[in-house]
Amino acid sequence: MGFSNIYFQKALQCINQHREQVQLQAQQEKQAIYAAHPELARLEHAIADKAVQATRAMLSGGEVRQAIQQLSTESQQLQDQRNAYLLQNQIDQKKLHPVYWCDKCADTGYDQGKLCSCVKKMAIGFAIEQLNAATPLEHSRFDNFSLDRYPKRSEQSGVSPQEIMSKIYQYCKDYAEHFTEHAESLLFFGDTGLGKTHLSLAIARVVLQKGYCVIYGPVNHLLGQIEHEHFSKEKNGTSLQTMLDCDLLILDDLGAEFTTPFTVSTLYDLINSRILNNKPTIINTNLTVQELEQQYAPRIVSRICGCYKCFKFLGADLRLKK
Repeated sequence: MGFSNIYFQKALQCINQHREQVQLQAQQEKQAIYAAHPELARLEHAIADKAVQATRAMLSGGEVRQAIQQLSTESQQLQDQRNAYLLQNQIDQKKLHPVYWCDKCADTGYDQGKLCSCVKKMAIGFAIEQLNAATPLEHSRFDNFSLDRYPKRSEQSGVSPQEIMSKIYQYCKDYAEHFTEHAESLLFFGDTGLGKTHLSLAIARVVLQKGYCVIYGPVNHLLGQIEHEHFSKEKNGTSLQTMLDCDLLILDDLGAEFTTPFTVSTLYDLINSRILNNKPTIINTNLTVQELEQQYAPRIVSRICGCYKCFKFLGADLRLKK
């Protein structure tokens, strides 16, 4: 699917606005230089006129090779005179032309009939910016996820939370690096403050940079948005369809929302539809599987447990340690 068209449209609009701005600035700069240097203006106009004459000669048909060669020679002589004048008067030639962001597409947004890479790069930036506005995306990266905060050995169970979390961390990192539209769905569960949100956002950051469309949000917020649009008089909401279609959906803090028949039904539709369409979802929850079964319909929990790869996060609350 890739990005929502909203990001591409915003990027194209921004690039085209810059193109118009630099073209206007260059035109004003050129007029000021020509006013101060009439001889330069004469040479530039003469060069342009030779190009027009060459075009007319080619369109006229017949034997035009000699005429075009003569025009090319005269044009080159004029260009040499122009360059010498610029050098003599210390005029920066770049001031006579617009300075575009992208040399490939000259800020048109298209390169050889296709969307230029600069549009995609800017669209990714807008997507990250929007996600970061509501989440700690900038602070949730793989390179600042510290395994040292996890105890090396649990006195109660005898297992090593640090060793287990090291394996989960490495899996998440590999998952992000090799992400595809048909990657596995993941369930992160465990007590609060163990890094579930951090790792899911670290995945989101890498996946976004690869050009995929990612939607992240607390379950109560996303379901509330769908419910509001569903019962709105306008009936023109697109949140549900966008969540169904996006390349990666991240549902944070499952179990903290206020459940109603509508939200439970919507949650099942989201989870089941994305499973049927082989689209990955990441779910974070502080609840155990048994607690999920108590709060939701068995069909929801069975779909998650049967189709998601499950990871139990261990350790002490990292927020309290900080």
